[in-house]
Amino acid sequence: MSAIRTLTRTSFLVALVVVTGCAQHPAYRSGMQLVADGRIEDGLVQLELATRQVPQNAEYRSALYRQRELAVTQLLAQAEAARASNDSEAAAGLYRRVLGIEAANVRAKAGIDQLATDRRHQVLLAEAAALLKKNDRAGAAQKIHSVLAENANQPEARAMQRRLDEARVQGTLAVSQHHAANIRDDACPLI
Repeated sequence: MSAIRTLTRTSFLVALVVVTGCAQHPAYRSGMQLVADGRIEDGLVQLELATRQVPQNAEYRSALYRQRELAVTQLLAQAEAARASNDSEAAAGLYRRVLGIEAANVRAKAGIDQLATDRRHQVLLAEAAALLKKNDRAGAAQKIHSVLAENANQPEARAMQRRLDEARVQGTLAVSQHHAANIRDDACPLI
């Protein structure tokens, strides 16, 4: 009889463990739903809560790490796309969201630094354009050179540099043609 009682108790405990193990923590369910709804940061907070409250649950930890990694990857891709389309405000917001999830994220920090560099380059290029309008090619060239020294592929700076080079070539050709005309005039005096 005691063997049956022990077996019954053991079966009950096993059943209890199975039932409670299958029941998901409310914070976990909420976190997964929030992430699925696109409320990533709120969902991660709930997943962290579930992980802290049930630290031995590997499924909760795994879901938290997986969702965090997916969120960071997606947000970085969106930030870089926004930066590439010159939407620096959106890019900055997305980089800040990444840092809110993962404070030491190197790519997000570098992205924010690059946005500051982009803004500085835009100021220099605007100044170069103003100098060109005043026909100050040397001053404009200096500003353009500063930008190209930091980013040789900056498209606006490259275009301005091409225009400067073309103007320099045209100026050189005009001076050469003028000198050639003067030489001809000197060589063939009118009688």
